[in-house]
Amino acid sequence: MKKQQGAALIVVLSMLTMSLMLGLSGMQSSLVEERLAGNYKAAAEVQMGAEKAASLGWSNVESAVYEDVSVDDVNGMGWDSFINDDEFSNSKVSGGCESGVKCYYRYVNDGGRFYIASMGAIGENSTESDLLLVEIIDGSGGTPFNEAVVGCEAVSMTGSGDVQGGVISGGDVDLSGGVFPPARISAAGDINYPSWWDGDSTYSEAISGYDDNYDFGDCDELGVLADDGSPGEMFDDVWADASLISASEWFDKNGCSYCYSENNNKFTFSGGRNNQDASRTVIGSKGESSVIGINKDVSSGGRLEELYVEGDVKLIVDGDFDLGDNTLLRVSDDASLEIYVTGKTRLGGGANLLAGQEFVRESDGGENRPAVVIYSSYTQSGGNPGVVLNGGNDSHAVVYAPYSHARITGSGALYGSIRAKEVDLRGSGLVDYSDDLDLVSGSGDGFSIINWR
Repeated sequence: MKKQQGAALIVVLSMLTMSLMLGLSGMQSSLVEERLAGNYKAAAEVQMGAEKAASLGWSNVESAVYEDVSVDDVNGMGWDSFINDDEFSNSKVSGGCESGVKCYYRYVNDGGRFYIASMGAIGENSTESDLLLVEIIDGSGGTPFNEAVVGCEAVSMTGSGDVQGGVISGGDVDLSGGVFPPARISAAGDINYPSWWDGDSTYSEAISGYDDNYDFGDCDELGVLADDGSPGEMFDDVWADASLISASEWFDKNGCSYCYSENNNKFTFSGGRNNQDASRTVIGSKGESSVIGINKDVSSGGRLEELYVEGDVKLIVDGDFDLGDNTLLRVSDDASLEIYVTGKTRLGGGANLLAGQEFVRESDGGENRPAVVIYSSYTQSGGNPGVVLNGGNDSHAVVYAPYSHARITGSGALYGSIRAKEVDLRGSGLVDYSDDLDLVSGSGDGFSIINWR
């Protein structure tokens, strides 16, 4: 009987030991979970602190004092370096955080690109946020779309070429042939025109206000190229968009695999295949945003008559973009189209790019944007111009190609604005500035946000 009692005692003690171990394990697990929850809460609070500081910096941007420092250098800083005023020429600015959270912001000027940088931290060991960068444009001095023609190095007009609006040049402006004087010219170099204009009252009145002492700023205000000559951050951001889908995938997904053809080098909007008609091909979805990529040359041809854009579409092309002869690209009234091109851009004779009734539309973020914009990172190195509008082309668009030569020839017409390294207007080519571009966010009335990351 005593042996049985001793065995029972051992069993009870073993069970108590196991229960204690289980209890201790549960307590340890609870403590770990509590710490994880605390860490997650701290991380969320400091990130919210950084957001709050950036928002305050945005509200005070009109009185900003900028640090001349590389964004890469700031990106590499931790909290202690970021708040250390000895690392900067100006003092940090409090973001107004409370409840144990500290947050600050600084204004950064990286070679003419402007940012609000902010961070948040909490606790003695400084749980810190990631650096938040908000890229901004100062619209008080104008935007890249503030005149009909901007030639960063030169502008040439000959034949019966016409500009309805103003011309800005970072170099010379040459006018010859039957050209009529543009309403305004501002040039950093010489303004050359036929000598007989001075004796003609119709012409002399127009040229009297021309400015040949213009202080031309940065040609690439938006940064389509990086310092190493590769496509810049704005292109990288589109390629990195989580919703990016290839054009072939997009058409296949939307039941129009016959709308295109492609090989290793080219993607073609073909307008159909065999007995399947896609002469009117729709790209994008009404009321939705689409980011569509093509990593080869793009052209139109075959049976295609009209490429119709629905919703807000970003089309990024790593190659040439050629809207073929007699092709209509139409953007619906409640849609927008941004085309990012790394190669050459050609809008062929008879090809029309139409934007509906209103050229400037309000984005989902409440900002006014042109209905159609072509951004080109192509770098001119001789040969034919990187941007060409041919023949009877009528295009309602903004063209931004600061490293490329652009030519508008024949009876080609651009209703909007163009910025290029050099602009050559010949034949009866026309650039007619759209007054609606005065409504573009950042155009003459303060700052606008390009990117928040």
